[in-house]
Amino acid sequence: METKSPTTPLNNILQTGSQRLQNLIVRSKQLADLNSLLRTEIGQPLAQHCHIANLRDNCLVIGVSSAACATVLRYQSFDLLQKLRQHTTFAALANIKIKVTPTEIAPPKLTLEKPKVNAGDADILFETAQTYAADDPLAKVLNKLGNTLKLKSKQSQSS
Repeated sequence: METKSPTTPLNNILQTGSQRLQNLIVRSKQLADLNSLLRTEIGQPLAQHCHIANLRDNCLVIGVSSAACATVLRYQSFDLLQKLRQHTTFAALANIKIKVTPTEIAPPKLTLEKPKVNAGDADILFETAQTYAADDPLAKVLNKLGNTLKLKSKQSQSS
């Protein structure tokens, strides 16, 4: 027995779908166009941290990735408002609001290489320690570090 699926193909929805969906698509395209206009006006490197969140009642809401970017943009907001008003899309723009909308992207992991240790490094530390009095705290630390390096270099040579 064959059952009919209650789902409708996406193309049918987009072509003959509800007016509400069509309005959302048009609004999305408008915001994308406005976003590119905003990015050209504010320039790099700030543009990569900003996006238009909304435009309603002659108020432009700009989302930024950090508080630092928000501060910079707030200092520039009056000049930005004047620049944007020169474009027909923003002619009636009354004010700009800036909202911090941090992204949930994890910071990149740093991989650190362990420095290569050799016996020569330990010898340099021992020589430096000899320039100080034997009871000098720096000489003690240099000798201790030299002993540690000598031990590490022996371990790395044996493995």
